[in-house]
Amino acid sequence: MNIKWKNSIGRQFEIPEIIDVIKKYPSSQIHVGTDSHFKSGKLIFATVIAVYAPGECSRYFFKRTFENNKYRIGLSSRLLKEVQDSIEIATLVRELVNPNRKIFVHADISENKKNKSNIVYEQARQWIIAMGFGCRMKPISWASSSIADLHAK
Repeated sequence: MNIKWKNSIGRQFEIPEIIDVIKKYPSSQIHVGTDSHFKSGKLIFATVIAVYAPGECSRYFFKRTFENNKYRIGLSSRLLKEVQDSIEIATLVRELVNPNRKIFVHADISENKKNKSNIVYEQARQWIIAMGFGCRMKPISWASSSIADLHAK
């Protein structure tokens, strides 16, 4: 199944079109993040590819996937699935754009031990870094914490 990506106004895109936008702005920053929400018996995941070139380009693309789930999965599993989805998309983008291109993976996971998401903080951070990506965790993980959050609801 070929999942369509959309931009902020709902226009549909295929991955090759998103790659063309990224290649059009070779000095742009690429940020990938995922967030999820449980709603009406479904777990909704939204993954974002954000392209940012100050003064030239600021746009994002997102896709939504759904998992029917009678029971809520545990927080750790859900957060690591978000990280996995982001890493998979970041890897695809890197392969299609340039294997040496710097890409940032954002995780909606807090470094603050008082927050529940901290349970997988170190595991997620090490995974992202080991895959060769820049790592952005809360509070600076805007691609997942803000944009993906908006589209996962």
